[in-house]
Amino acid sequence: GIGMLGMIAAKSLDQPFTQAMEQGMLPALGMRHTYVQVPAAQMANYAQGYNKDDKPVRVNPGPLDAESYGIKSNARDLIRYLDANLQQVKVAQPWREALTATHVGYYKAGAFTQDLMWENY
Repeated sequence: GIGMLGMIAAKSLDQPFTQAMEQGMLPALGMRHTYVQVPAAQMANYAQGYNKDDKPVRVNPGPLDAESYGIKSNARDLIRYLDANLQQVKVAQPWREALTATHVGYYKAGAFTQDLMWENY
């Protein structure tokens, strides 16, 4: 699934997934408060879920955990990401091309088309 896609993307860049994201894509998109692994200094700003005993629940470590669980972002960075995908903010050409490539449809079922991480209806 998604973890394998992340692993393959990082391998194609010849670097670990977390490094590719935190030192490559996220800064290139201007996302300054988005992390694969939330730094200790930012944990107070990290909203996690809670279990039935009201204990904090965070992602569990395991194979492909960084690639599978995704990034943790604040609202401003999330809007920035959407704006970059909608071409509302300036992004360097290689990153613009990469974002555009994620919107190419690969599978269609009725009115639904599956892109790379996006869905069209």
